[in-house]
Amino acid sequence: DLLDSEKAAAEGLGFTDETWSTYGVAEVEQLGWWQLTDEQKALAENVGFNEDDWDCSVDHYNSYDWSELELYGIDKSFEILGW
Repeated sequence: DLLDSEKAAAEGLGFTDETWSTYGVAEVEQLGWWQLTDEQKALAENVGFNEDDWDCSVDHYNSYDWSELELYGIDKSFEILGW
């Protein structure tokens, strides 16, 4: 369960009880860390995310193109998964 302050931050990002537990439903999940506003980044940090956690666990690297995955050494994981 989230603390009240974490829940308020998640709600500020546009999450509801339903979208928090259902992948890909909240609009903010389509944004990479670099696309978040400063306010959204602060809210995400209040929930416990940093840039790496957000891009992996929330955005699932959807905002990256293949060359960026290669640059950061993440491409091998995607190749193993059949991408």
